[in-house]
Amino acid sequence: MNKLTERLVLGAVALVIGLVIGWAVRGVATYNANSQTVSSYQDWRTACPPASLKDQKCQMI
Repeated sequence: MNKLTERLVLGAVALVIGLVIGWAVRGVATYNANSQTVSSYQDWRTACPPASLKDQKCQMI
């Protein structure tokens, strides 16, 4: 490989690593521990309490 190709490959790798790290940090930074989650699966519904309530469990109805 010549110098230009090496620099392009190194730049592409650095870009991918930066994007992955940024995506991971965004996920951690925007996680809301005080929100309840409710999901529907056909006739079933699951309801999970906020993550801040440690002693409670999810319910399936």
